[in-house]
Amino acid sequence: MGLGARAGFGRPGGAKAREKQRRAEMRAAEKKMQREQRAQAEAWFAWFDLNGDGVLQRTELAALLKHVSGIDPSDEALDMALADARAADIKAGRGRMVPQALTLHVPEAAAPGQVIQVGLPGGGTTAVTVPADAVPGQSFKFTFECMQLDGVSKNAAFAVVTKFSVRLAASSTSQPASR
Repeated sequence: MGLGARAGFGRPGGAKAREKQRRAEMRAAEKKMQREQRAQAEAWFAWFDLNGDGVLQRTELAALLKHVSGIDPSDEALDMALADARAADIKAGRGRMVPQALTLHVPEAAAPGQVIQVGLPGGGTTAVTVPADAVPGQSFKFTFECMQLDGVSKNAAFAVVTKFSVRLAASSTSQPASR
């Protein structure tokens, strides 16, 4: 048997078998790389979770991002990273629902029973029905439930570090090199 026959070149379907093998090897390599990245992220998380509470606070996340990128994140970049992480945590159902009280002033043009949009602390809006006995200019209190997050979870921190690194790489390649 010649070398070509042993390698599958002379058999029908040999190319398909090699392609299937190549894909399996690529999947295995990708899974291995993901496990290594996850292990590295967990080690970093443990190192930067200074108070050991299982979540990263703003200063801890800033230190992690600086460690990974070598650059102090700007306040704007850190705000974006925190917003991304908190959105991921909320989507995953992490955190706890807590009641929040808010005092509103009835707008002059609002009528009792009317639904108005109200801005919430920390961003976002909600619809509120003006009480039946409300008078324009008067204040009233209402309570709503919101998700409270005490910090950034491990999974969200991993996603943020990955996204931050990609953004950093993209911005560094889009700028001309200095002379």
